[in-house]
Amino acid sequence: MSTMLAKSVSLNGRSERQDLSSGSTHDSSDDLKGPTIMIKPEEGVVLPLGIPSTQGRFWFQRGKAIDSNAIATQPSIMGLLTLAVGLASFVLMPPSPTQTASTLRGNKGWFTAREETIIINRVIHEDQTKSGMHNRQSNTPKLLWQSLCDYDLWPLYLLRLTFQTPITTVNQYLTLNLKRFGFGTFQTNLLVIPWTVIHMFTMLGLAYLAEVWGELTFTAMVGQV
Repeated sequence: MSTMLAKSVSLNGRSERQDLSSGSTHDSSDDLKGPTIMIKPEEGVVLPLGIPSTQGRFWFQRGKAIDSNAIATQPSIMGLLTLAVGLASFVLMPPSPTQTASTLRGNKGWFTAREETIIINRVIHEDQTKSGMHNRQSNTPKLLWQSLCDYDLWPLYLLRLTFQTPITTVNQYLTLNLKRFGFGTFQTNLLVIPWTVIHMFTMLGLAYLAEVWGELTFTAMVGQV
């Protein structure tokens, strides 16, 4: 019994097998007998989810056993940008207004002695709790336990755990949903850009409204809606 050389192409959820020797095509959804070889799909045929492909990957994605159809492009780019901003902030952000002089930030510092006094007095006037701690001071397990036992802070903890739940859920699966609607990888990344830009301006607008109204509760609720 001779072995039939066939090729399989997935199209619209069905698998078709074509005999290369005779050129005839028949449905192989029920008949899966005989060895088949997978070939590269023709131009315009989109691979369904679950079939890995090395086409269109970035340099840091090649060589990995991942599904390129899962749209890992946006998280990868955002992760690299976040890492770059974090490293730059760690180097450039001074511990306090009076400790701005350094090799990377300049030996002369950013402010004069008079400006440092004005900044410190203004910060303490707005929030007196900021006078006893700077951004390089580490938290101890004792301070952490005291904050957990403070029942006055429990509503804030609950609010933070549930904050941005509606936005985060949609954002995490937005690219996958767009991909399932039939958009390509490049089109999906383009469709995400307007949402990101609108989100940036919305956050700036809500911060301005909170400053004008003097109310944070309803302003934060509007952002979730």
